[in-house]
Amino acid sequence: MATLNDIVCSWENTFNRIKRSYNLHYHLKPEQIDVITHILRNENCFAVLPTGFGKSICYMLPPVLLNETISDKRHYGLIISPLRSLMYDQVRSCNAMGIKSCCITRKKDMDTETIEGIKKGLFTLLFMSPEALLFIDSWRPILLQSKIYGDGVCLIAIDECHVLELWGDDFRPTYRMLGELRSHFSCSFLILTATCTNVMKRNILKQLYFGENEMQLVSKVPDRPNISLYYKFGSLSITEEMAWYLRELKSDGITARKAIIYVRTITQCGKVFANFMAYLGNAAYGDGSKVIQNRILEVYHGALASTDQERVVSRFSQDNVLRCIICTVAFGMGVNIPDLNIVVHWGCSNSIVEYWQEVGRARRNGDPAEAHLFPLPRTVLHVEDDMKSLCEQLKHSNIPCLRVHILEHLTIKGMNPHIIDEIKHRKSCDMKCECCVCLNCKCRTACKLKCPCRVN
Repeated sequence: MATLNDIVCSWENTFNRIKRSYNLHYHLKPEQIDVITHILRNENCFAVLPTGFGKSICYMLPPVLLNETISDKRHYGLIISPLRSLMYDQVRSCNAMGIKSCCITRKKDMDTETIEGIKKGLFTLLFMSPEALLFIDSWRPILLQSKIYGDGVCLIAIDECHVLELWGDDFRPTYRMLGELRSHFSCSFLILTATCTNVMKRNILKQLYFGENEMQLVSKVPDRPNISLYYKFGSLSITEEMAWYLRELKSDGITARKAIIYVRTITQCGKVFANFMAYLGNAAYGDGSKVIQNRILEVYHGALASTDQERVVSRFSQDNVLRCIICTVAFGMGVNIPDLNIVVHWGCSNSIVEYWQEVGRARRNGDPAEAHLFPLPRTVLHVEDDMKSLCEQLKHSNIPCLRVHILEHLTIKGMNPHIIDEIKHRKSCDMKCECCVCLNCKCRTACKLKCPCRVN
């Protein structure tokens, strides 16, 4: 029987052997290899990798590799995830690859076959919220006290771990209790995020009862050079500022570019949706039939019924009709929409970390994309200090490069900062600036800004 050392030394060969079976038609990046190697060595790992980088493969592969190598024991991964939409999307992806996966919620929302499969240990990856794992009594005996999972769990992944810091004690306090899992399982912990500051990292480790020396760091400066960044102050109404995109929706219909428009409140969602629908008229429906399946515009927020949330995510991910979603921050965390072209913020994000997370949902496949920020004065009043400072400096032109400012804020100890140095030394551009739109530019054609961060 293969030893742990044998598995660690040869796992890349195992991966190459099973690639076709699991539809893994790509090569692993060095950082992905580092993370997986740490997990197979039973080491804990803190991974800070850009959006669209492929963080999920880091927790998908270790149980699969161990099951392929050790035939007399089943291995499982428990994935702690903050949002249902994210979990459903990841379960769909895993099952499509042939990795048996399920989403654990309240039993009344699950089918009997899935519940029985969980009890028997038939699923390799189990996605769940911290509430399902720690608070729902019906799952505690199965997941925390059964021999199947007590012996078989090789990995606990805490995905989107920045929420431990961002959500505080008042919202989702169960996240603060995840350190309890260390008393139930003697397995590797994988902590994943795309954005993190040094303070956030220290606080997250403290909340999970890890010391700095107990956690291996794998990180990469979270630059997304394919996304052009724009901002504008003194904005008019959203229908006037977004007239260029509304015209595109009206003329191109189901071939218009995909966009998500973030607003600050559920009330704003409804108002913007109503204004856009009034502008589009019959053009709001792909083939003219006024049924919801043909609508090219949708809303998404936390007050929607779960069935409606699932429907919107599924449509935006899979069909070719829905082009634009007007939403609150409830939409999008970790959801993979490869062909998302445009991200708009009508008002500030709560922090730089959240802004960069939301911007990073555009074109995760690496194709060109746009992000537009409209820092409305009334929204600047209710955000974190780092975002207030950013907006104030942008307003007075005190930041030479928006991209560099954000990346410097998100560089943590242990990262290689060479990417930021490269951005600072790029040649000035005489085409459309990669960081911001000229404040006096009334059109969307090339402006003559001189920007140090032009991506050549």
